[in-house]
Amino acid sequence: MKTSGGGSSELLQLSSCVKMQKCHNSDMIHHDKKSAFTLAEVLITLGIIGVVAALVLPGVIKGYQRKVMKTQFDRAVSVINQAVTRMQDDVGGDLWGTYYYGKGTELRKHFYSYLSGTLETRTKTKDINPYYVSLKGSTTTIHYCPPSCCGNPVPNSFISSDGIMYNVCTRDNVINIPFDINGNDRGPNKWGIDLFDFDYTSANKLTNNYTDRGGCYAYYKNSTSSNVNDGISCTHAAMKDPKYFDKIDF
Repeated sequence: MKTSGGGSSELLQLSSCVKMQKCHNSDMIHHDKKSAFTLAEVLITLGIIGVVAALVLPGVIKGYQRKVMKTQFDRAVSVINQAVTRMQDDVGGDLWGTYYYGKGTELRKHFYSYLSGTLETRTKTKDINPYYVSLKGSTTTIHYCPPSCCGNPVPNSFISSDGIMYNVCTRDNVINIPFDINGNDRGPNKWGIDLFDFDYTSANKLTNNYTDRGGCYAYYKNSTSSNVNDGISCTHAAMKDPKYFDKIDF
């Protein structure tokens, strides 16, 4: 009897455990059903995320591009200033007198010796677009770019290890130093956006200030201007205005 009674007691305990486990499992299943997302809810959520991303992402990308252009521009300006200073020291101060008259090859060789990268060996390429750089709201489309070595600076140029294209040549009584902050193979290849310019004068001074001829911003505001310094005159503005690359359209 004791054995039988003990067996009955064990059976009752087992039955109770089974019932409790079933109940526990049922609660878990019920709880899981409550916390799970339906397919429709997931698709709606993904759709909302997609719409938000489509609205925000272009602005984020454009902001990043502007910061990169600003960084590349500042780097190029620093490189050019350092190279010119060292060249002046090398020739005893009269850099213009040493290289202006018929010594373009020697001039480039000397200038490029201070850069890290590779010489551009192409002799022909698609011309730089002589477009007038536009500020937001400007109706300007295209303007004249003076025929000079900066009209198409790619042949005999130098591509630095960080992707900036440099050139140096002589024209109009100055040593001209055009530079493309993202290289010729990447657009838009427009003056005042990714293409800029320095002049080294017969007074042995490196200059970028064209304000005596109207300046960069003065031409921005005139949609009918055809001044030869459109765009090219913007190096000074890009150096002085910390928000310059936030203002331009590209």
